[in-house]
Amino acid sequence: MNPSFDWISILLLAGAGHGVLLAITLLNIHRGNRIANRIMAAILFIFAADMMLHTLAYTEHILYFPHLSKLEPPLTFLLAPLFYFYVRALTGDQFGFTRKEALHFAPALVCVILLAPHYLQPADVKIQHFLLDHAKQCWQCVVIYWLILAQLFGYIVAIARLLRRHRERIQSSFSSLEKINLSWLRNLLLVVILTWLAALIMQLVHPTIENANYVWLLVAIAIYWMGYMGLHQPEIFFGATNEKAAHKRYGKSTLTPEKADAYLQKLKGFMAKVKPYLRSDLTLPLLARELNISTHHLSQIINEKLGQNFFEFINCQRVEEAKRRIVDPAYVNMNLAGIGLEVASIRFHRSTPHSNGTRG
Repeated sequence: MNPSFDWISILLLAGAGHGVLLAITLLNIHRGNRIANRIMAAILFIFAADMMLHTLAYTEHILYFPHLSKLEPPLTFLLAPLFYFYVRALTGDQFGFTRKEALHFAPALVCVILLAPHYLQPADVKIQHFLLDHAKQCWQCVVIYWLILAQLFGYIVAIARLLRRHRERIQSSFSSLEKINLSWLRNLLLVVILTWLAALIMQLVHPTIENANYVWLLVAIAIYWMGYMGLHQPEIFFGATNEKAAHKRYGKSTLTPEKADAYLQKLKGFMAKVKPYLRSDLTLPLLARELNISTHHLSQIINEKLGQNFFEFINCQRVEEAKRRIVDPAYVNMNLAGIGLEVASIRFHRSTPHSNGTRG
């Protein structure tokens, strides 16, 4: 055996070092979603360790550090649950690491128990095992590999559901989704799925450590993208979290039919006179405060009386405003795209009424 490095191993080690630096950066950020940043830091540390262990095995430098052999599988079992917790933290799904949450890490613990006999072996025995496994992949490694893929698939489904519920929730509270949507995370999920399929095909066709290098490179791109985007999460997510309790169903609502009708007329009059929908930062709690109506009652009125969620209601108002401006002589010099952009992005002072939709 002649351990050596090639260009792929150098890229993998550089990626691992990059991951460590990014994780340290996330841990030192004291603003934004700190829980999500800490979880991402843990993901990046584990991911970097996995990459280094894989690179040591690929270059055969693991022969100099035999006690590090087979540490990679238990660490890999931690990645999918942590990614799931990361998405929960970003979408405002409050949780703590309780005994129930700890069950997500049971597969990693089981993997450690199954590999315990190997971990207790002396260095020379571990070297012999590595040489045998390097020549021909052991059946235990194949089983573990398939279990990791199955676990990842299950968490991909769970994460997709979280993202769908998140979008439904923010549409009930926000008039503009530009700053609070997680479309980048959905795109990342697509990258993870494609990487999962690549790993699956590799395992079916030709499961070698050399081919695994390319899967690791794909995963590196996905993880680092997720880390960088996590640095820029807007603090508006805390607003979405705090209002979560206000959007339960209305079975115990104190809103009477008479009040509902009065509030609806008040809402329509306010929308026609003040035109708050022209503010891109308008939210359900903000509109409720301006109307002096509880957030819960305003949500109920929009949902039950108008058959819309808050996002749909505000954007319908914007569409109607755009229609009015199209036939307004004051806007004859503006094209349709310009009117549409202006209606969607103008910010008005909340107490300033505008009767004809012109700029304030």
